[in-house]
Amino acid sequence: MADESGNQELRDRVALVTGGSRGLGRACALALAEAGAHVIVAARTPAAIDRAVAEIQSTGGSAEGRSLDVSEPDAIVELFTELDEVRAPDVVVNAAGAFHDGSVANTSVEDWLRVCSINATSTLVSCREASQRMRRQGWGRIINVGSVAGTLRGVPGAAAYAMSKGAVAALTRCLAVEVAHKGITVNAVAPGMFATDMTDGFRADEQRAEWALSRSPLGRWGDPVELGSVVRYLASPAAAFLTGQILAVDGGWTA
Repeated sequence: MADESGNQELRDRVALVTGGSRGLGRACALALAEAGAHVIVAARTPAAIDRAVAEIQSTGGSAEGRSLDVSEPDAIVELFTELDEVRAPDVVVNAAGAFHDGSVANTSVEDWLRVCSINATSTLVSCREASQRMRRQGWGRIINVGSVAGTLRGVPGAAAYAMSKGAVAALTRCLAVEVAHKGITVNAVAPGMFATDMTDGFRADEQRAEWALSRSPLGRWGDPVELGSVVRYLASPAAAFLTGQILAVDGGWTA
């Protein structure tokens, strides 16, 4: 697959996308495949993985699926070890995530630990494993999917989620300065409100939906394709001088 100019800026690159079978992760996987990368779709649900891989292949892209539960750190290490037998990924997008609906007052330690394990701990382990391999290659792109919530804005009723995404932002900046001299860039995208299954409940609540849309100058929900195009750019040679950044893709919410 190629864009209108025929450009495939990621040809001969391998891209791993965690949470790549649905929502924003799926959009990232599709965008990277369109740029010419061979995409490894890693997720929990076999049927959803198969659908995402088939969708990429149906439009001429190259993809394969791998089963992965990011709440299990050892499973992440095992996946990278398995990939070593073929080829370590050049691009890693950490898009797997979970949302917990709850304020600080009613968020339990158990809630926090569950959300943190999926959103923050998994990103740490994946970043560690990816950067070790990219150091040897002398090139790499790590892109973390954070959120406007907790990173750039306070959002009511999303305490555990926001705290975990704040940790992702801090991790992104720390790793970026550690590995820049090895030709590796590390950035994060901070989505605003996108129309995905993760936000179904939020968007179905008329009061909360009105609150969110009233804060967006564009006045609409984001299309996952619009995040995928930003991730494609961050993975491309065009973004070689951009690292350690948290890029808000939010319809102007943080403006």
